[in-house]
Amino acid sequence: MKYQTLQNLPRLLVVICFAVFLASCSSSSTTDPDSNGDIVGDTNGDGILDLAEGDYNGDGVLDNSDLDFNGDGFVNEADDINGDGLNDFADFDVDGDGFTDSLDDINGDGLINSTDVVDNGPTNGGDCEVSGTDRNSSDDDWGNNCLLSDSVAYRDSSYSRGVQRILWCDGYSTDPLESFADGSYGPNTKIAVEDFQNDSGGTLDVDGVVGSATWGALRDRLVRLSTGIDYDTWGVDTAACQGQVLFYQKLDANLVGESWEMAETPGSEVRVVFSTGF
Repeated sequence: MKYQTLQNLPRLLVVICFAVFLASCSSSSTTDPDSNGDIVGDTNGDGILDLAEGDYNGDGVLDNSDLDFNGDGFVNEADDINGDGLNDFADFDVDGDGFTDSLDDINGDGLINSTDVVDNGPTNGGDCEVSGTDRNSSDDDWGNNCLLSDSVAYRDSSYSRGVQRILWCDGYSTDPLESFADGSYGPNTKIAVEDFQNDSGGTLDVDGVVGSATWGALRDRLVRLSTGIDYDTWGVDTAACQGQVLFYQKLDANLVGESWEMAETPGSEVRVVFSTGF
């Protein structure tokens, strides 16, 4: 009996392997509705790679570049919109419902990116409703930028870094620029804001909060450094930062200033979205 079983072993192995093959075919056909396999990753079988599969930048390929939220060509800390220290699909949850899906495509262009975070758009916590509505400097009015303080959801953001750069150039910190302008609205930033407000001659409340009036006062410290075809450059005219590009203002077809972006580092030609995202 034992000899007969060993004699039939090759035949049993063939049967088992064939059964496993059939099972794998059945499994793949049920998990991939696009069963003809013409587009890898087309899980809903509509013949295209789109938002439903996670092609957030709309290039027809599912890869790391889909995490480039701000569209600057780099996947870096500027794309960490929710400030959790990770570059992941949670940064594309524009409407804050806990899911990244077509509902986050606010402007309906088939992509989820910084253009979906618009004036009067979702605010994910309401800080913008307190002071301003603009979460990504999508227009030329700095006074409508989101409120900033040491206690709001967006205290760690590129907005904070932009404020810190202006304050540092104006002499409100003796720390090195890279350590003061770190994007974190902490005690040192609050003190610097209070000093800036105190020097306004009574036109600003001294509360350590960057509301619409303080935003406007900070904007007034900028000077245009150059005018270009697509962008104007702006900086602060002090000895510490003279001639150094801090911000870019995008121009429309009529060369009128629109949205603002920030130099990745002072003087850099690399632009990042100036926003509540880090």
